[in-house]
Parts: sequence; C-alpha cells; structure tokens
Amino acid sequence: DPDTDGYWGECKVIHDTSALTAACLLFKRDTYLAVGGMDKVHLPITYNDIDLCMKIREKGLKLILDPSIKVLHHENKSRGNDGMDAQKTIRKQNERAYMIARWGSKMTHDDFYNPNLSKTKLFEVD
Repeated sequence: DPDTDGYWGECKVIHDTSALTAACLLFKRDTYLAVGGMDKVHLPITYNDIDLCMKIREKGLKLILDPSIKVLHHENKSRGNDGMDAQKTIRKQNERAYMIARWGSKMTHDDFYNPNLSKTKLFEVD
C-alpha cells in the first residue's frame, strides 16, 4: 500500500531489509553467481527470491529497499494462485518445509522486524 508509512515511517525511507521480491531486484551478476543464484531444484516456484536474498545477506551484503522506486507487480498472474490447486498447494508446502530446514530460526526471527510488533496485523503491537 503506497499510503502506508509503516512502523516509525520506515516504508517511506531507504532502508536495509532482510528480503525483497525478485519481481524487482537489482544487483551485480557476480553477486548472483557468487551465491549460486536461485535454487531451481528445491524452490522451483515459491520462496526462491527469499532464499536468494538470505544467501546474499549471508555473504555480508545488504539488501536496500528504496521506496521511491515504483513497480506494478501482478502477483501470481502468470502461474495462478497456489491455493487453488491441490498439486500447487503440496508443492508450496514442500518448498516451505525446505526453507525451514535450510534456514532454521532465520525463517522465524527477522533482524529487521521489531519482535514487539504483531506478525498477523500490519504495524500493530501484540
């Protein structure tokens, strides 16, 4: 939502973050190759951008979100909704399980998200 300021206005300022959507990522080819690119074997559809971002951060590099860049992204437009098909649902569950096995507590603990904020309600305190 472009009208959302976020917690203490963070959605309106350039800041470091834990992950970004691959619909709009920009980095050097050497960086992509150094981290092994996207995992097409274990993550053919879902979470591959999150995995890529986590590998980039693991190398000590930063992921910078610039809110002045505007991109129109039609989520699931080409592949359809994962929840609408039993086979897609199973694939997504398998990819999620892989991410949890691969990244462990990094999947539940985000250094860039205040632990006092809700994980179910946007920008609210639990």
